[in-house]
Amino acid sequence: MLTACGLPSTLGGGEDETDGPRDTPREPPTELHPGLRDCAPEGSDDSLSLADSDLEAATWSTPAGFHDVSSYYHEDNPVEDIGWIWVAAPESLPNRTLDVISVNYYTGVGWNEHTDDCEAVPLEAVEERLAQYRTQIGAKELSEAEMTEINGYPAIKQDLRLNDYDYEGYWLFSTTQLLHVYCQWENPEMESEIRQGCSDLVSSLKVP
Repeated sequence: MLTACGLPSTLGGGEDETDGPRDTPREPPTELHPGLRDCAPEGSDDSLSLADSDLEAATWSTPAGFHDVSSYYHEDNPVEDIGWIWVAAPESLPNRTLDVISVNYYTGVGWNEHTDDCEAVPLEAVEERLAQYRTQIGAKELSEAEMTEINGYPAIKQDLRLNDYDYEGYWLFSTTQLLHVYCQWENPEMESEIRQGCSDLVSSLKVP
């Protein structure tokens, strides 16, 4: 379930560097996305409703105290077909550390027979998919996976550990896409700042 920022490199199949940050007003999500209400009432605990939006068009605000450093990083551990990656680092640090926050966009996600008429998949299938990601990149679980919300859509949140850093990760799935937000720190003293930036980033993230 993880993607990992490596350095140094240019964007790997990523966002046009001339576009600048994808800024939107910061508004915390408060309720289930309108497109999901009929099929996935709030409080559903046995399936994950898949986003009915184009995740590639996601927008967000660069958190205060961070700046865009996407051109210095690439994705070391793509878990699906990578579309683009956006990376920001604390302004208090020099470039090219592993203390960063990131948004990764993937395509080619397939759920096969698991998707139902309401574009939802059993949580067991989601857990199996995330376990495959962990195995693929050699990640260890630091917390239990839990349901959360991004822009009104159900998502998964979990803390993981790789050899070089720990990170807080979010996974938002559609029927064929994955938006993965991850916020990593190699230096323990940076955990608090990275987690705050991560919270601001997730709160500002919007999908149409």
